Amino acid sequence: MLVILARDKSPLFWPLHRQFVGDRIDVIVDRRHHERRREARPSSVDRRSGDRRGLSLDEQLREQGWAVVGDDVTRRPRVEWIVGCTAMSRRAPSS
Repeated sequence: MLVILARDKSPLFWPLHRQFVGDRIDVIVDRRHHERRREARPSSVDRRSGDRRGLSLDEQLREQGWAVVGDDVTRRPRVEWIVGCTAMSRRAPSS
């Protein structure tokens, strides 16, 4: 399983890395500077398989500041809860 943090959420890297070190869950910070597709040109073939529910990876990073990638449906809710709680606890207090 993989937790990807948006660049602006990089302060969460070490707390999450320590939290997941024994669980075989990797934590990384998104290093991309630009969107992968620079031109809005249609693809000749639709290579997606199955239906695509939920937000795309880019949308999750933009809206939540993090994304969880992996197929382990039994661990996913716990991982998402821990990341969400850590992100909430690290927010700057509002004035």
